[in-house]
Amino acid sequence: MERVLYTAPGQFGEFESIGEFVTIQHPTRLEDRDRIREFLGADPYLHLYELGDLDPFFWPSTQWFANGAALAMLYSAPEIAVLLCFNREPEPAIALLTEIRDVLPSEMYSHLSPGLFGALAPRYEAKSSGEYQKMSLRHPASHRVQGGDAEFLLPSQLAEVQDFFTRAYPGNWFDPRMLETERYTGVRDDDGALVSVAGIHVYAPSERIAVLGNVATLPEARGRGYGTRACRALCEVLVGEGLRIGLNVARSNEPAIRCYRSLGFEYEAPYEERMLVSR
Repeated sequence: MERVLYTAPGQFGEFESIGEFVTIQHPTRLEDRDRIREFLGADPYLHLYELGDLDPFFWPSTQWFANGAALAMLYSAPEIAVLLCFNREPEPAIALLTEIRDVLPSEMYSHLSPGLFGALAPRYEAKSSGEYQKMSLRHPASHRVQGGDAEFLLPSQLAEVQDFFTRAYPGNWFDPRMLETERYTGVRDDDGALVSVAGIHVYAPSERIAVLGNVATLPEARGRGYGTRACRALCEVLVGEGLRIGLNVARSNEPAIRCYRSLGFEYEAPYEERMLVSR
């Protein structure tokens, strides 16, 4: 059995290789933001969430694990921790998750590239939340993201925004802290009622990253272009800041995908969301 130390840029960890398969000898717990940034930066649009979480706003709530060719992040700020692990090639990520599964929380939500859950199955029972896809705004200079007549929502409007999400998006991932970024847009109907909101899950100017999220429209107002208007106004500002922009969307949500494509977003990669509970 040959022991090798990979020293290529952006890779870390000592492990043993057997033929074409890799088994982790000692997965590395990482605390060096520069090394993590270098690794993720090799495929930034796949890893927008993780890159954004290097920002000082999010960094204290993160834990990072890596082997020679894969990285996993545990984000503990929500009530239930969230595990993220994305990789174009599944084998290194499977090896990493196999090694760290016994040190992960007994209950957590997960975002994983297809085929990775099997590494966690011996410890966790899973309830699928569906199949999703990552989309990215690769060509932000396009005229498709310019213009918009939405208003930017302020922290003083928190109660109104929370009431809106209760009606439009039960079970949402809205974090009131994110309203303080003033990167949430809203569209109102003729009576002045808030009918659509577009916001961000991650806003990290220090890392030049923004991830759209909590995009919702009241059920009775859907199909009228309100959501597109809210997203367009938000993207215009984020593009003006020179940020990389991405989002996650359920693969079954065809109206939302059409909206994002109309703004210039492109398909990036598939992934799966599951709620995990220890056996």
